[in-house]
Formats: sequence, C-alpha cells, structure tokens
Amino acid sequence: MTSSNAKKSYHHGDLRATLINAALEIIENEGIDRLSLRACARKAEVSHAAPAHHFGTITGLLDELAAEGYRLLTQEMQKKTQNSTAESLLNAGTGYIRFAVTHPGLFRVMTKMKTSPLPSERLSKNSDEALEFLKCALKQSYKAEYGTLLSDNALATRTELAWCTVHGYAHLYIEGMCQKFTFQDPEIILKHLRVALLARD
Repeated sequence: MTSSNAKKSYHHGDLRATLINAALEIIENEGIDRLSLRACARKAEVSHAAPAHHFGTITGLLDELAAEGYRLLTQEMQKKTQNSTAESLLNAGTGYIRFAVTHPGLFRVMTKMKTSPLPSERLSKNSDEALEFLKCALKQSYKAEYGTLLSDNALATRTELAWCTVHGYAHLYIEGMCQKFTFQDPEIILKHLRVALLARD
C-alpha cells in the first residue's frame, strides 16, 4: 500500500481494518513478541504514526485484536451450529477449539487481554457474547434432549464447566501438550463432556 493509498483508506475508514489485519498477520506468523506499533505500520505499509493514531499504545492495539478475536470466535461457533439444535453444544464446542487451533497467536492474545486490568468496553462485550453463545448452545441441546429447560443454577454451572473444558483443551492443544492424551481428537473429548452436561437436572 502506498502512502497516498493509506491516506485514502484512512478517510474511508479502511486504515483501521488494514492495521488490525497487519497485526494479526504478525502474531500468527512471527509471534506476539514481534508485534509493535512500528512493526504493524511497516507490515501495513503506512506511516509509523498511523497505529498510534488509532490505538494509542501497543496495549490498545492488543485490546482491539482481542475484541476482534472474540467476535470471530462467536462467528465460528455460529457457523458450526446453524444447522443443528440437538447437537448445538457439541458443535459450538468444536467450533471454539477449532478456532483456537486455527488462530493460536490470536487466541493467546484474547486470553491475555481478557484478564488485563482495564479491558475495553468492546472487548468485554465481545467476550461476554462468546460465552453467552456457548450458554445458549447448552440450553438448546438440553431442551432438544428432554423437551424442557435447565434450571438457572444448573445452566450457569454447566456453562462454566463447558467453557473451562473447551478453553482449557484449546490451550493445551495449541501449546503442544495433548500428544499423550488418550483421546486427541477434540470431538471425542466433547462427546464425553456432552454426556455430563446434558444429564437430567
């Protein structure tokens, strides 16, 4: 992208997206340690001042990346469950893990920034929506199984269990710690989890 094109993109609201895509490319191909505002600008072929103008600091950029990551995660779970109700929970969990495996660098950023002292409003909103989608998938699967709804307490507890399992497994997988698992395929793990989560309340 030339300097004139970058300025044109800025006026049309595209430069922010260009910078985010450049940052994503860096963390996925080179690692989060290689990401800086200057590296992001260089990858996007824009002025060094552009990332600071949009994100302020590297923390602001990472926060924006995490927020975008949670949006994409929810989108991936939605794609996996759009044609199913009875298996919504299984498919949402599979989508969660597959997203992490496909985007390990981004997934690490998402976890890091979610636990930062001051996550942005957009990051908090998008991460909450991802968890809410997992909750709805559990709710749908239970109703399809028994024709009734889980109690509020059971739904909350089982949602936390589902999240801990898929999030924990995803982290173990991308860090290369699943080689000695009896069941390495996440879908097999999730089928066992499904039995526990859909036990009659």
